[in-house]
Order: sequence, then C-alpha cells, then structure tokens
Amino acid sequence: SGKREEAIALKTKFPASADALTRVQMDYTLAPDAAAKLSALEALSRMRMGDPRLLAELATAASGQGKWDVAADQYRELTKIEAGKVEWWNALGYAEANQLHLPAAVAALNEYRRLLPNEPNAVDSLGEVNYMNQNFKEAAKIFDEQWQRFPGFQGGVGWRKAAFAHYFSGDVKTADLRFAEWRKQVLANLPPSGQAFQQALWLARTGRAPQARALLEKELAESSGERKAIAGFHLAMLQFGLEGKVPALAAIQAWSQELKDPQVRNEFSIFALMVQPAANAAALKARIGAAIPQPQLAPLRNELLAAADTLSSPVKQEKPKLFPLPTTIDTPVDALLLRWRLAVLP
Repeated sequence: SGKREEAIALKTKFPASADALTRVQMDYTLAPDAAAKLSALEALSRMRMGDPRLLAELATAASGQGKWDVAADQYRELTKIEAGKVEWWNALGYAEANQLHLPAAVAALNEYRRLLPNEPNAVDSLGEVNYMNQNFKEAAKIFDEQWQRFPGFQGGVGWRKAAFAHYFSGDVKTADLRFAEWRKQVLANLPPSGQAFQQALWLARTGRAPQARALLEKELAESSGERKAIAGFHLAMLQFGLEGKVPALAAIQAWSQELKDPQVRNEFSIFALMVQPAANAAALKARIGAAIPQPQLAPLRNELLAAADTLSSPVKQEKPKLFPLPTTIDTPVDALLLRWRLAVLP
C-alpha cells in the first residue's frame, strides 16, 4: 500500500521466534534494491525446493542483473519439472549463450525445436545464440533458413539478421545481398528518401561511412522541396551519429519550414531535441521531460532518456564488438547513436 516505513518498523518488532521462511519472505518483500531482492529469492528457493513459480521469478531476476549462471541453474531445474514447456528451453539457451556456453545453448534450443519443429522462434533463437557466441557462419546459415521458411516472422527480420551474420563472417557481398532483399521485402512502401536513409545506416555500420555520406549527398543534390529537406535532415543525422557534428540552427529552421509529413516532423523534432548542446546528461534529460511529459509518450520518453545517457558517455571502440541483432527498422535514435553502435569485425 506504499507505507514502506511502517512496514519496516513492524518487521523490527517481529518475534525472534518467527520461523525462518516468514523472515526470508519479509526480506524479499522489503528488499531495498534488486540485489537484495535476488539474495532473498535465492534464500526462498532453498527453503521451497522445486517451486516452479519461485524458480521462474528467481531466474528472471538473475537474468535482469546479468547473473547468468544463477539464471541457467533455475531454468535447468524448470526444464526437469516442466519438460514440455518450450519457454524454459528457450530461456535456458540464452542463459547459457550469455556465458559463452555455445554447445549447452544449442542443446537447449535443439530441444525447443524438437518440441515445436515448425516454430519460427526456435530457429531465430538458434541463430541468435550462434551470433552471440561469434559462430557467424552457422548463424548466417540459420538465419537464411529462417527467412526462407518463415519470411513473415517479426516482419521479415530474418533477412536483416542474416545480413549482419554474413557481414561478421567476412562475406560482405552476401551481406549486402541479404540487406537489399530485406529492403525489397520489408521497406517496399517506404519513399526513396527513407530507402536511402536505411541504406546509408547499413553502410555506415559496416565500415563504409564515406559511401554512406555520398549516398545521402547524392539524394540531397538530386531532390527538391520536402524531399530535399528530408535528405538534409537525414544527412545531418548521419553526420551527428558518426562525428557528433551539430547542424547550424539556420539549417534546422529551413528544413522545418519545408516538412509537411507528420511522421517526418515527429522524427525531425526528436533529432532537434537531442542534438542541441546541453551542459550534461541531467540537463538533456530535463529538456526531454519538459518536451514530452504526456503519459501516453512514456515509452518514447524512456527511450530518449536512455539515449541521453549514451550521448553523454565516452565512445569506446577499443575492443571489437557486435552490433546487436535488430528487430525493427532503424529510427532517428539509432542514427544519433551510431558512434556507439558501429559494427566492428572481431
């Protein structure tokens, strides 16, 4: 009921003779943070062995804190208790993959696939755990199977995932073919300016920034009216994403006057909101909160607040890293964070 201080006061008065289970349940209910809650859940699970609801809660909490060994132990127990429940095998696969235990991850997901041989998510998960563990050729093979067998899964994302897997395997030619097929299948109704923007981000992410700039510069030179304004907007997004270059205020005002499409205007507003100089992350977050206070915009606001933290952090490219496999098309936020999300070959 929100009366936390009263609850804590009552706990201190609880009889010393109270049973251990009750005390641990109170520790869980009154845990001050996620780490304390996880510790209490672990204690509870030792007292109530084999409780699937508790095992699932503990596994979820451990996953959320990156305690993948703890999560894997719980999911493994759940696969013994409810062997036919495919979500446990799927979750176990990811918990093992996050520990770089690829054979164990594949074994878990093969069981998922055996239980539901025509389930597209089983194929998707197998591709992802191989990708996460840098077994790129196998990941590419699996994602190719995915788009061939289940072209409509998650809006045709299989082609794009296959593109990144082929790219990291060193086969850039096939990667470009898969990306082109994704654009054809998924973005057929996107206007030319949007097509160019998506292609430019693909080129930039895969180490071809000059070609990405040239593509958008060509679009800018060959267009007029609103399309030209959108091209300028997209080029500015790319330059900010790659270099942190902020466009001149006069350019922003000129583009704004040309934009008519409500969706593009919304994207433009996000861009203008995020790139204007701010003293620190707190100032940028305050600007975001003031600009979009509406409750119905909470998901967008939270995405921008997270982006504000990233924009205020140093770019670290010392270690090779993977681009996280996509589930949707790129957005202005993805463009703004390019410096932190470049695909780097291991």
